[in-house]
Amino acid sequence: MSMVGVNFSTLLTITGLNNNEYQITRGKELNRLARVSAICDFVKEDFMEMLFSNNTFDAIYAIEATCHAPYLVGCYKEIYHVLKLG
Repeated sequence: MSMVGVNFSTLLTITGLNNNEYQITRGKELNRLARVSAICDFVKEDFMEMLFSNNTFDAIYAIEATCHAPYLVGCYKEIYHVLKLG
């Protein structure tokens, strides 16, 4: 994920979700090098069975991974339940 264009003066946090431990470790190292670890973190989780509470996120951005979902409707149902309404 490129941090170019992110306005760091806002009160934002970014949570990356991935089921690959290597990619999470690499992402955390890149965050450390870019000095964005305080606002950007990664969690190891399956997007088909997210453990986040309902209405956790203001926005969700998905690239590449969702096309590999075994069942797209199920994937987007999970996204819907963790996304805040409005």
